[in-house]
Amino acid sequence: MSLPSLVHQYGAPPPKRQVEIGTVSASLALQTQDWPLGVASNLLQPYFLRDRQNPDLADFIESGTVECHCTPDLMQVKAYTPFGISPKSLPPALLSFLASNPSVGFVELGKNGTIWVCHGSDTYLWNLENDSVRKFGNEAVYSMEIMPADRNVFSDTVSEILVVSFKDSISLFAIDKQNKLFDTGLSISIAGLGKPTVRTTPEGRVFFVCENTGTALFEFRYSAREGWFAPKTKRVCHGELGGFLGGIFGTHTVSKDAEHVRDFVLDSSVHAIYILTSRSSVHVYDYTPKGTLVSLVENFSTYRMFQGIRNTKYVPADKELVSICAVPLSSSKRVRFVVLTATGARIYFRAANNISGINVHGLQHAAAPIPKTEEHPAHNQPQAQPGIIHPATTDLKNGTNISGTSNSNSKSSPGLKALPHSRILRGLVTHTITEGNTVLSSVVDMDRVAHQHDIGQPLSFVELSGFYKIDGKVLLLCQGSTSGFDLILTPTSLYQVRTRPFSERFEYADISLAVAQVYGPMQTCCGSLSVASHSTSRYSRENAIASYFRFGGLPMFKRDQVQTGFLNDGSIRLSALFDGLALYLARLLLPVWNTKILRDNDLPPVTENLDKLYEELVSIVTFLDRNRSFSEGLSDRNGYTNTDDAAVLSQAEYKGLHCLGRLAKSCQEGVAFIRLVLNKSDAKQVLSYFDKSRLLRFRAMTFGELFTVAKESDIVKELVNSLVNFVLNQGESLDTIAATIQTSCPTYCSSSEVLEYKALEFIHQAKEQKEPDMTCLTKSATLVRQAAASIQIDTLKDIVRDYAQLKFYTGAVQSALAVAAEQDPANLAVGYLRQRDSDSHTIKELEAKRRNVQTFNVETKVAENYALPVSTQRTIENTQSEGEIKFKAKSQIYDVIFNEILKPHPELADAQTKDATRQVMLDSPDEVWHFALYDWYLNNNRQDQVAMLDTPFIANYLLIGSARDIRIANLLWKWYQRHGDLLATADVLLDLARGPLSTTLTQRVEFLSRAMAYCQAQTQNSPQATNMATMVKAYLGLARIQTRIQAKCDDPRLNQRIFTVTEQFYDFAKPLELYDVCFELIEFADLRDPVVIESCWQNMFAKERRDDGAEGSPHFAQLISIITSMGIKFGNCKAIFNPTKLVPMIEQYAVEYTKTAPTGWIVDAFQAAGVELSDLNEVYVNTLKNRVLSGEAVVHAEESLSYLRSKWSESEQVEAKKGITA
Repeated sequence: MSLPSLVHQYGAPPPKRQVEIGTVSASLALQTQDWPLGVASNLLQPYFLRDRQNPDLADFIESGTVECHCTPDLMQVKAYTPFGISPKSLPPALLSFLASNPSVGFVELGKNGTIWVCHGSDTYLWNLENDSVRKFGNEAVYSMEIMPADRNVFSDTVSEILVVSFKDSISLFAIDKQNKLFDTGLSISIAGLGKPTVRTTPEGRVFFVCENTGTALFEFRYSAREGWFAPKTKRVCHGELGGFLGGIFGTHTVSKDAEHVRDFVLDSSVHAIYILTSRSSVHVYDYTPKGTLVSLVENFSTYRMFQGIRNTKYVPADKELVSICAVPLSSSKRVRFVVLTATGARIYFRAANNISGINVHGLQHAAAPIPKTEEHPAHNQPQAQPGIIHPATTDLKNGTNISGTSNSNSKSSPGLKALPHSRILRGLVTHTITEGNTVLSSVVDMDRVAHQHDIGQPLSFVELSGFYKIDGKVLLLCQGSTSGFDLILTPTSLYQVRTRPFSERFEYADISLAVAQVYGPMQTCCGSLSVASHSTSRYSRENAIASYFRFGGLPMFKRDQVQTGFLNDGSIRLSALFDGLALYLARLLLPVWNTKILRDNDLPPVTENLDKLYEELVSIVTFLDRNRSFSEGLSDRNGYTNTDDAAVLSQAEYKGLHCLGRLAKSCQEGVAFIRLVLNKSDAKQVLSYFDKSRLLRFRAMTFGELFTVAKESDIVKELVNSLVNFVLNQGESLDTIAATIQTSCPTYCSSSEVLEYKALEFIHQAKEQKEPDMTCLTKSATLVRQAAASIQIDTLKDIVRDYAQLKFYTGAVQSALAVAAEQDPANLAVGYLRQRDSDSHTIKELEAKRRNVQTFNVETKVAENYALPVSTQRTIENTQSEGEIKFKAKSQIYDVIFNEILKPHPELADAQTKDATRQVMLDSPDEVWHFALYDWYLNNNRQDQVAMLDTPFIANYLLIGSARDIRIANLLWKWYQRHGDLLATADVLLDLARGPLSTTLTQRVEFLSRAMAYCQAQTQNSPQATNMATMVKAYLGLARIQTRIQAKCDDPRLNQRIFTVTEQFYDFAKPLELYDVCFELIEFADLRDPVVIESCWQNMFAKERRDDGAEGSPHFAQLISIITSMGIKFGNCKAIFNPTKLVPMIEQYAVEYTKTAPTGWIVDAFQAAGVELSDLNEVYVNTLKNRVLSGEAVVHAEESLSYLRSKWSESEQVEAKKGITA
């Protein structure tokens, strides 16, 4: 496929190629899944770059090598015929007019395929599309131009301005948006100046030259005092002429023998005007797009031009110049314009560099291509150029010989005479009018030169050309309104000269090896694809498919840099099969790939461009769908038999072609989607429904992004939603638009989305009724549930909001829950929810813990520094797991229900209302939804509603939530109590008491007291109940001891949890010198360590001594009180209150610190503590006998013993007297 008009449109001087075409890594080829569309986009980039970096026209000229392949008669369609000639008969009215007026005054190509023919006072407008002819009279027209309307002068309703030059004046006419013509009243007189020629700029400047004014250049300046105020009147605006003429540039003369203008062109791409004079000189003017500045920058005389020609091998004898052609930047970055000599030679004017202005200094010459024909026998066929492979000279279709190539680099002068209507168009195509009604047309063979550039061969200026006969004198030769078509008008016929693309020329020949060598395998495969997807001839299609595989070659590993296998190199060069398809797609997509979808002012794309691209994409996609051999079964080709890595190469080739096929399909659907959504007269109204932030992103989006990465983006969804909203507000049905989208671009609108649009239509119908139509609402809710998989969160919000407005709460909740269910069909959010709330424990494990209470041995556990169970507070993972993503997505949907339904109407969730909406919410099988609903109850202070629930998930919710929320834990034991499970109730209360949840110590004691009550109320005597009661009793005792510590110490830590015995002893009681509490803890733990116990007694006495005053003071009364209270409290605990240990310790203490105390106070203290005198006597006797004491302590102990026996004797005497008395 050849696109000559696009080759230079993005051109630049060809830098060294840095991107490797058609290369993929072996690791990419070994991937099991299909390559994403982004990979296809990356693979196409080198092919885009290849066409953008094609050699500039200046490179061809500077190469100095000119080669031409000529066809004797272009009317015969052959393989190397560069043009197609289509004669068209003139309409009878125009034919008779031209027959009677062989020398017409003016012929001009108009707008939308029209031709203006003028002579005398008669003007004809010929519409080429329908062959209609319209006649205008009254005044002769010499030229006309159409330019955009200046918004500072004309109203917005004016679309274009028609500039018409008459014999004595130049006038401006307004064309409105309905193509109606109005007189603006803006006109200037040119009486006596002769026939005018007008040229206009896109900015609205009007330049003209006249026949009798020499080389003078004029400008028609205009302005408006008033706008377009009366469309139906003749004068619709007034203009200020600003004098006779706006400006005169050049020499004004009326002498007929003086130098005058022969040709006059304007190039708006570089803001230049080129004038060719009758003396073959060229004047170059520079103008500003806006303003009044015009300046003469260059004046090329004939001598200066021909002296500057670098290629002096051939200089034409006749130096007369026939015509001039501007070469816009879209065709070449360096060539500015080209002139045609009378002998058909071309002189190119080249700028110094890409950024220089009109200051042209480089000249280059290229001779006219003259074929070896019977009419020109003097020219011989040249020798082949070094490094150039000439095309075959046999037409295989007709079996006739085509004349070979000819070289114009010859000293001999060609016998060719170019007549004045000869033209060079677009810088690439030359039409030379010769004597005898013969036309020589030639065009640069871009495909061949591009192939030479690609493989590094020296460039050569390669042209295809040929002669053809026309009927009569040429009246008009110009570029047609359609790209690639040129028009030649004669008095009897209109010839449409079409540049035939490379693929079309391929269709007329069996592609031989010589042709494939000339154009390369990439171009050959690309052309074969074009023929195979477009041709209606079965023979041509089969021939193209065979050529595609014949010259496609095989993929191979790149081993030029390493000598080992592909695993070390890691790259595969795909075959020309891939190159051909990639190049074909690249050339189709190049004009739009990096183009923004929206033009300036949010204008939609040009319809004609998208329609043509869509047709091309449909052709290639249809062909690929019907011929799977392009991408499948590649491993069966014969060339793989000698390759050890056939599987990898085949996989790479298959995936590459398959990926490009998917990209082509995506592009086809993308173009169809944009055509449907934006190519409307009311496209701006569609965009008015866009979200502002997304609209900004859409304005920056290109077609390439739409076809690949943005295909599944929220912007595409927004486009569809905007179109739907627009259609609904217009009162139209969605059935047609939804069916069209699903048919032409299903990936942009799935079947479920069609249901969504229909649901929106039902809602729209219900809203239009005075009373909500429940039938429409029910249908819409049903469709929403069916289309739940495709509904986005913003659309769901609108639907739920509409339902709430119509008081259709049940449908709103059902729709939202259905969308949430489709967000997580695998139910991954439940797994995340349980992992988040219960750490490593599952629901079953928590239930087993509650039902199977382990045996609790208080003495053993406390002796081993029994600690409370590890905190049940759960840790939420920081990793963004898939379950977490699903959970967050569903939570957003639940928030829609809460914010749009329950927040404004909380009564819908109350148990007392018995509303259907509440029942729908509770009947949902979605566990994540139930958890969210219960959380909503709690967050809105509706705990009582949760306790009244009997749903399948409430127990799990309460069981899991009880570990993180005190409110849920309270609800859990109440829920168990309501269901009569007292053991479970006690278990929950026990966990509340000993857990880490925020509460006070008093509440923990209350929880344990309640648990003890429920344990006692348990009627069944089971081991679980017994163990539970033991555990509760133990923790209750431990909590009460901690309460005593809290009474003495205001430490906030004491409210956080119930501390262990060890922690209470060493962290609180002992540091705080609460030794009575220490003894309680020792008793609770059944600790029998005498060292610890004696230390506590000693510390207790020392504290009392410090509190009473100086050492030695008589504080024995306090000691008596301590011994008495401790004996009463711990008399049964021999480990704590053991007289055998305590008496020697206190006797020793008395000698040291209570010397002034009365004798026997120790005996009185123990007697008051409940120790019998007989037992005490035995303790003293053993102490003295075993010599436990020494020194003064022995004397003091003996005195105490004497006092004891005396008191004991008195006691016995009293008892004896009581007995005698009795």
